This record gives sequence, structure tokens and C-alpha cells, in this order.
Amino acid sequence: MKPKMPGNNRWRNNPTLARTATIYLLNPRTEEFLLIYHKRFCRWLPPGGHVKDDEHPIDAARRELKEELGLKTRIGSLKGTLKKKSGKDFRVVINHHEPNDAFCVIEEFIGSPANQRPLIYFDHIYMAILQPEEEAELRDRDKVEDWSWFTVPEIQKIKTFDNVPVICEAILEHLNRR
Repeated sequence: MKPKMPGNNRWRNNPTLARTATIYLLNPRTEEFLLIYHKRFCRWLPPGGHVKDDEHPIDAARRELKEELGLKTRIGSLKGTLKKKSGKDFRVVINHHEPNDAFCVIEEFIGSPANQRPLIYFDHIYMAILQPEEEAELRDRDKVEDWSWFTVPEIQKIKTFDNVPVICEAILEHLNRR
């Protein structure tokens, strides 16, 4: 049985589904998130990528962070709730109260490349805190053009997917309640 998609028909046009893992890396001193400028999507995004067939999503998130930026940060077990359950390009599938080791899991409508089926990512979202001794270094120059630290207000102004500032806000809100 196919899951019910939001009202927009683009979610129903025989999409290609892909499992992905994304890691939101936070500098707690500055409340900034590390984002990469992704060449293919021409947007600022958190590090992440496709989950291999024999790989757990948390391991994929670790692998992507190391491949893209040379970081081996420990991924936290923070569980979150997104108050905004959907947007133009995403919808929440799993929030923290359901059994999962991710902060949340979302479906993201990535779009329809020219003459191809629509692409939807089933994305496991993880969160990590930058360790004081760690420093990012651009590694995957085929995929990543640049990286930088952004506050939530800055993220709301840059070119990114609509779920990115929502997730950043939820992470900060959840950490501030602890």
C-alpha cells in the first residue's frame, strides 16, 4: 500500500525513492550550523548522502561527514519534534516519540531533473555537536563547492530546501529545553 502523500500531484507521479542520511552539526558556543554548498543542488545543505544497501543510516551520516569534511564527530542521540509537519518540499514521517535513533525522519521532494521521474528522499536526520578540537576541511570537491557556519536567521535567508531552517530551529529549541 502506497503512503498517502500531500495534496500536490508531484508527490504521486511515480517517483524514484532513495534512502538518505543527513547530519546537522552544531557549534553550541555560537549556535551556528555547518552547511555545505552542494554543487548538484546549487543550495546550502547539511552534510549527508545516500545510504548504501548494507548500511545503517547513522553509519551513512558518519561516512558522509568524514568524506565531505574530514570530521569524525560523535553523533548525538537527541530526539526531536518538528512542530511544522510539512512544507512545500517536505513532510515529517517520524518524530522523536517513535522508535528510531534519528532526530526525526522526513520525506523530501527533491524535484524532477529534466526528462526524469520525480525524486523523493526518505531522509534520516541526525544531530551532532562540534568538538573543540575538530576543524572542517573540504574533501569532496566533486560534490561540495564550499562550507560555512550559519545561524538560523542566516539560514532563513540563503538558498536551501525549506526543511533546513525548520530542523535547525527544532534542534536549538530542543537543546535549550534540556
